[in-house]
Amino acid sequence: MKIQKLLVAPLTLAALISLAATAHATPQQEERFKGAVASLTAGKPEEAVLALEALRDDGIDDASVSFDLGLAYLSRARIAESPGDLGRAVFSFEEAKSLTHSDVLHAECTRLAGEVRSVIAKRRARLGQPTDMEEAPPPSRAFSTILPEDNWAEATLACAALLFIGLVLRDRTSGRVKVASSILAAGSGLLIVIAGLATSQRRSDRLSLEEAIVVADEVRPTDEKHIVLADAPALAAGTRVRVTDRRAGYAEVRTHGQIAWVPERTILSLPRAN
Repeated sequence: MKIQKLLVAPLTLAALISLAATAHATPQQEERFKGAVASLTAGKPEEAVLALEALRDDGIDDASVSFDLGLAYLSRARIAESPGDLGRAVFSFEEAKSLTHSDVLHAECTRLAGEVRSVIAKRRARLGQPTDMEEAPPPSRAFSTILPEDNWAEATLACAALLFIGLVLRDRTSGRVKVASSILAAGSGLLIVIAGLATSQRRSDRLSLEEAIVVADEVRPTDEKHIVLADAPALAAGTRVRVTDRRAGYAEVRTHGQIAWVPERTILSLPRAN
């Protein structure tokens, strides 16, 4: 899929969501944001990139800013691609997906990030290079992402209440009601375990999991002494990695079972899980 085909509908969406989530910004920042969107829709992506990156440097962490920035990088790549444009586009869409509460925007970010990765993968395939950029999370983490941490905690409490009711009714009733109460207690106990484990997983991810996106066009992994690993494939732009350590301008990352070090400037960290 060509880059040009990715931008028709999303540019319209950019205009529609552009004012959605800037309430915490100053009036001057809101005006700069509107100017950036105007530049983007007018076909001036370079101006939009500079303005939106400046807003991010000001500490504006907002899904609509990130989404429009992803579109700006895509637009620039369509006109005259600069190194890192596609990787930064993927990062911006993934960041927006992490920040938004809108199902529509979440779905659009997922689609666009996937399609940009597809463009990168096709380029690499033509060169005989690996094309995997996303690693499936462990089943426990994948399941826990169904709900936010707070919702899992609430579900655990609700199941505990049902367990209590089931135990009380089981001890004070007989016949079919007693049987039903026993089933309720057993089922609630099982759900407590499941919801409790999911809550624990989400809390662990929030406190310790750091994921990042490779934004450089290609990164050669190194060992701890920063010597290139000859047998390790280069990491492509858009690759999701797990950051486990940082030292002296380098980050230790894990992806697809590979552990290596890369320059910190070649990756950007995603917001922590909620």
